[in-house]
Parts: sequence; structure tokens; C-alpha cells
Amino acid sequence: MFLNDDENTSYEALDENNKPKKIIAKSCNTSKQFDRDYDGKLDTCSTAKCNSNDECLSNKCVSGICQINKTSPTYHCKVSGFYYVCNSLLDEHCVSDVNCASVKCHEYDYICVKKTSPVTFKEESSNGKFVIISIILLIVVIIIILLLFCLCLRLAQKKNSRKL
Repeated sequence: MFLNDDENTSYEALDENNKPKKIIAKSCNTSKQFDRDYDGKLDTCSTAKCNSNDECLSNKCVSGICQINKTSPTYHCKVSGFYYVCNSLLDEHCVSDVNCASVKCHEYDYICVKKTSPVTFKEESSNGKFVIISIILLIVVIIIILLLFCLCLRLAQKKNSRKL
């Protein structure tokens, strides 16, 4: 199952003795602050409160916050054709977008971030506006061509009626 690694939620899982235990999927990269949301502000990360390493999927609880574990990164794995593909979870180190389960590697800090950032949303909105404006312009051009065609037919009919 895929645990949402962006929420401050704890999940229940069974330990080796089939007893329920708390697991926190989200981990924070506290090595440096960076702009996770592309809003021009440095962000801080927090998780559900942990009390011990075994409560964190990353197996690293520091001061009540699950942190990424550089020696044991966390991944989301899925079947792709005949193979398993594993990608890093949020706040894990990445080199490019394809390394991240979110499909978004921060351009400057090389850390997996949410795919839908305000910058991406603005770019998609701009592209959507361009498509809509293009369609409207195309319709206007078609209407003008049709009007000109009708005008030419009308003029041709008047010219033919004068000859008779």
C-alpha cells in the first residue's frame, strides 16, 4: 500500500509479533531549509510526533520529528510492466524529476517536492489560456472567411442577374 508521505498522519501497521504499531510515513529533510512550495519563502517541515525511531518509516526520530535517513532513504515502489520501479519520497535527495514518486525534483536544492506547486500551476494555467484563446481566434477567422465567401457569392449572383 502507498502511504501518503505528505500528511502529518500516523498509520497503523503490524509489527513482527502481529501487534499494531504506529508508523509515520512523512519524513523531513532538516539538513537545510528550502522553498518546498515555490512561494519565495523558506519552509519548515513537521511530522506527526514520534517518540522512537521505529515509529518513523525512515527509522529516524529526532526531537519528536521523523527525519530522512541518508543511510536508508525511503521509496515508493510500484509495478511498471515486468519491473518494479522505486522512486524517492518527499524531502529525499534527487537528481531529476524521474527520481521522485511525486515526479518533481526541486531545481536548486535537489530534494523531492510536491508536483503541483504554484509555479507549475501558473504555467499550466498559461498554457490552458493560450489554447482557449487560440480556439476562439480560430473560430473568429472561420466566421470571417464564411462571411467573405457569402459576400462573394452574393456579388456573383448580382453580377449574373444584371447580365440577364
